[in-house]
Amino acid sequence: VADADRQSVLQLARVLESAVPVEQASFTITDLSETGILMQTPILRQPLFGHLTIGAIADGAAYLTLVHDARMATEGEAAAFLATVRQNIEQANFLFV
Repeated sequence: VADADRQSVLQLARVLESAVPVEQASFTITDLSETGILMQTPILRQPLFGHLTIGAIADGAAYLTLVHDARMATEGEAAAFLATVRQNIEQANFLFV
C-alpha cells in the first residue's frame, strides 16, 4: 500500500478491501493476535523485502517479529521501524491519524 505509514487503520482497511495480489506486494503483515500466539518467525519470500508478524498483546506488550531483506534496510533501520510500530500499537496512536 503506497504511503501506508501515513494512513490510519481505517484508511488502510479501505485500500485493502481491493486486495493487491501478493506477487505485486513488497511488504506483508500477518496478524496472529486473535490466535493467542505470541510470536512466529515468518519466511521472507521474494520479491517481498519485509514481513511483519503481529502476535498477541499480553501484559501490555505487543509481540512483533520482523524479517527483512538486508539489501533493502540495515539492521538498525529495521529495529527502528519495529520499535515505532510497537510504540504505535501500544499507544493506539495509529487509530486516530
